[in-house]
Amino acid sequence: METPAKAPLAVIRASSSEDQGLDWSPNGRWIVLHSHANRSDDIWIQPADGSAPARLVTRGGRESGGPRWSPDGAWIAYTTGLPEGNRPRFALFTAGVDSATGRVTHDARRVSIDGFLGNVEQSEWSPTSDSLLFSATEGRDQRAIYVVGREGGLPRLVHRFASEQQFSGVGVSPDFRWVAFIAPANDGHFQVFRVPIAGGVPAQVTFDPTDKTQPAVSRDGTRIAFTVFSYRMQFWMIEP
Repeated sequence: METPAKAPLAVIRASSSEDQGLDWSPNGRWIVLHSHANRSDDIWIQPADGSAPARLVTRGGRESGGPRWSPDGAWIAYTTGLPEGNRPRFALFTAGVDSATGRVTHDARRVSIDGFLGNVEQSEWSPTSDSLLFSATEGRDQRAIYVVGREGGLPRLVHRFASEQQFSGVGVSPDFRWVAFIAPANDGHFQVFRVPIAGGVPAQVTFDPTDKTQPAVSRDGTRIAFTVFSYRMQFWMIEP
């Protein structure tokens, strides 16, 4: 059994802003992340060794997050909120970035998803970098998983299910054969499931009495990592 580290090996970014949702470039040279630095709400890029400060990839976003670098190192996919009535609708975007230099090669562009009226929560690339799998909210407690081409078009439904947990994330196998997701199980807990991306019946993966979120698949496809959380509420009565 490995011993947990007592401290980080290095700090590559320290700021007072909300920095989260990091993803490595395939060559390991860059990290993309969501940040509110300089009053932004966008995607930033920084050398993975911390040798230079982060700089903006996108501008004018609204809760832009979940950046994912394509396997060919040429694209970053992310989500951002677009004004629509009283509430923003979260859409899927891509931006071209050269992972050799970190230079933006194509400005951010919305991926037009025909007939889709829900909110995109998270996306993951296919191994060929020409399509994206994304999780979505389609209504109250209604979730779905789709695949769409990088240039947009008609999405293909992988699986639809009910869950009250939002932004629970998805994890895709390296061979793009199956996707791990979070859903309520018969035991009343949020468990990890996986379903073939080609379509099929989901299989439950975890069974212990805890609630899970944010599944992630290892690079070799043999392990699934996830976060365990607990709902805790306390009620207090204060006498005057």
